[in-house]
Amino acid sequence: MRIGIVTNILDEEYQNSLYRGISNRSKELGIELICFQQENFAFNEKSFISKIPDEKCFGIEGIILLSTVICDHLGEKSRTEFNQIWGHVPVVSIGQQLKGVPSLLIKAEDSMKKLVEHLLNVHSYKNFLYISGPANHNDNALREKIFLEILNNYKNKNSKINYVIKRGDFTEYSSLKIMTDFKNENPDFKIDAVVCANDNMAIGVYKYLKMNKNDRSYQEIAVTGFDDIPQSELEFPSITTVHQPLEEMGIKSVDLLKDLINGKKVDETNYLYSNLILRESCGCNKHKAEEKNYYYSEVKKLMYEYLHSELRLRNLSRMGQELNVVNTFDCLNYYIGRYLEEMEIQTFIILLFSSKSTKNNIYVKPLFIKKDGVILNEKYQKKRVLLGDFFKEINSGNPKSDSYTFKYISSGDEIMGCALYQSKEQINPSMCSIIVDIAQTIKRLQSFGEKIKRSEYLEKEVSKRTKELIEANNKRIEVEAEVLKISELERQRFSIDLHDDICQRLAGISMLCRSYASTHTDGEKEEMAEIATLISETLQCTRQYAHNSYPVELDTLGMNHSLSNLCNSFSVQFNIKCYYKWSVQNTIELNSIQKLNSFRIIQEALHNISKHAKASCVYVSVSSVKDYIIITVVDNGCGISDLVKIKKGLGLNSMQYRADQIGAEFKIYRNNLSGTCVEIKFLI
Repeated sequence: MRIGIVTNILDEEYQNSLYRGISNRSKELGIELICFQQENFAFNEKSFISKIPDEKCFGIEGIILLSTVICDHLGEKSRTEFNQIWGHVPVVSIGQQLKGVPSLLIKAEDSMKKLVEHLLNVHSYKNFLYISGPANHNDNALREKIFLEILNNYKNKNSKINYVIKRGDFTEYSSLKIMTDFKNENPDFKIDAVVCANDNMAIGVYKYLKMNKNDRSYQEIAVTGFDDIPQSELEFPSITTVHQPLEEMGIKSVDLLKDLINGKKVDETNYLYSNLILRESCGCNKHKAEEKNYYYSEVKKLMYEYLHSELRLRNLSRMGQELNVVNTFDCLNYYIGRYLEEMEIQTFIILLFSSKSTKNNIYVKPLFIKKDGVILNEKYQKKRVLLGDFFKEINSGNPKSDSYTFKYISSGDEIMGCALYQSKEQINPSMCSIIVDIAQTIKRLQSFGEKIKRSEYLEKEVSKRTKELIEANNKRIEVEAEVLKISELERQRFSIDLHDDICQRLAGISMLCRSYASTHTDGEKEEMAEIATLISETLQCTRQYAHNSYPVELDTLGMNHSLSNLCNSFSVQFNIKCYYKWSVQNTIELNSIQKLNSFRIIQEALHNISKHAKASCVYVSVSSVKDYIIITVVDNGCGISDLVKIKKGLGLNSMQYRADQIGAEFKIYRNNLSGTCVEIKFLI
C-alpha cells in the first residue's frame, strides 16, 4: 500500500511533528509514504501540478491532507471537488473540517480556557497583550474567540483588567516586530502577560525580551504559547503552553486512511484532546530550574542536535556558494552528488517537467538520479518519460517499502520540475533550502544559452552606444569647461568693475559726506556722518563681494591662505563658527584648475549652509591621503533631505560640474546625527 501526505513545506515544527507521527506509523504498518510539499501553489483541477499526488503518477491509494497549513490555497474544497482533482482516491483531512471528507480535529477550547483563567486566577495578571495568528486560520480564530470571551467576562467584574490584541502570522519574526512596535507606541502600558497563539510567536517574544534585558519593566512579563513544540520545553524559562497531540494525530490519520482504503466506514469528524502544560514562563515552578541537573539530559540532547545542525548549515552554506558559480549541468550534478554524500542521503532524484505536459499526461526529463546510493544519471538522462512510468521503473524490483518526500523545483511562479528524496526528519529543512538553491541554479543554466546569444548582440549594441556616450560625454565636459571658463572671466570682469569703479565711487561719496559734515549744523552733521558710515559699510561689503567673485590670491598667496580667508569671512559675515584645517603635504602642488574648482565647491557649500542649513558650526578640511586630495565641508545643521538630492538645484549641479572638471568624486549626504557633509576626492 502506498499513501501520500500533502503539506505546505517541512520547515517548521508543527508540520514536522505531524509528519513524524505519519511516517512512524506508516513504517510500522509496512505502508509506503510519499510526502508532497505543495508550498504556495493553489489546488486547481485545471493545473497539472495539482494532479501529481494521484494514483496515475505514483500509485497513491490514499491521501492525508494537512489542511490547516494549506488552508489559504485550499479554499472551500469538498469531497466532490477533490474527486475532480485526484479522482476517487480516499482523503483524510488533518486540522480542518472539510465537507464530505473524514477529518481529524483537536478539541482545544477547554485547554485554552484553562490557560487564560490560570493567568487571571492563579497569578492575578491584569494587563494582557494577545498576539494572534492569521485572520483566516480556523484554529487561530477559535483561540482568539476564547481569549476575548474570558477577558471580557472578567473585565465586567474587574475594570482594572485590560487587553490589547495584535495580529501576527505564527512566526517568531512577527511577534518580535509586534513587541518592538507595541513598546514604541505604548511606552506607558505595563504588560503583565503576553499570550501567543502558538509557541513560535512565544519564542519570538522571548527573543525581544532578551534583546531588551536592561528594560526592567519588561523582565517580569509572563509569556505563554500554544502547540507544545519541543523547543518550548527547552527554552529558559520553559514555556507554559497547550499541548496538541500532533504525533498522535499523525498516527491516527494513517489508521483512519487505512480503514477508508479497506472499505471500512469511518466518522466524518474525529477528535483528539489537548491539555494545558504549566511550566515556568507563566510564573509557575520558579524554583524548578534551580534544581541540580534538571536540564542536564535536555541540554545534552539539545547540544547534540545543535552541533549536527551547525554542520548541516555549514554544508548548506558551502553548497549554496558552490552552486552560485556552476555554469554547466554536469558541474551541477557533480556538486549535488558530493553534497548528498556529506549529508548521507542515499536517494535523491531531480526531474524536469517537459513543456508538453498536460493535466492528464505529465512528462519529465530526469536530470539527476541517485537511488539507494547508486548514481544512475547516464541510464536515465536525455529521456522524456511519463512521471508515472519513471516512478514505476525506478522502484521496480525493490521488495521493501520506500517512503519519499516530494518538492517542486520552482523559480517565482514558474514550476520547472520536482525533487524526490529520502532523508531523516531533522534534515528536511536543510533539504528544502538546498532544493531552492538547486532550482535557482537550474533556472540560471536554462537561461544561460539564450543569454549568450543575446549577449553577443547586446555587446555590439553596447559597444556602439558606449562609443556614442563617450563622445557625447567628452563634448559635454568640453562645453561645461568652456561655460565655467566664460563664467570665471565674467566673475573676474565683474570683480574688477566692482573694485575699480563702484568701490572707488563709494569711497569718494563717503569722503564727500564726511567733508560736508564739518560745514553743517549739528543735526545735519550727524545725518551726514550716518550716511558716511552706511556708505563705508556698503563699500566693505562690495569689496567682499568683489573678492568672493574672483579670489585673485589663489595664484599669489596660494590655496591654503585663500581658504583661510574665505572661512574667516564666512564666520564674520554670517555669525557661524567656521573651523578650518589644512593637512596637505608641502611637496604637493595643485594646478590652477584644481585650485579654482575646489575653491568654488567649498564656496558654494558654505553659501548653501548660510541659506539652508540653520547651522551654528562648520568644519572645512583639506587633506592629502596617499595619492588623493580629500576635501570635506561638514555642518551641524538640519541636514539635506533626499528630495533635495534627487531634485538638484543650480548650486548642487554647479558643484557636480566643477568636480567633473577635475575628475573628482563628489558626494553629499546627511550625517548620522545631524547636518550635511559635502565631500570631494580627486587624484593628485
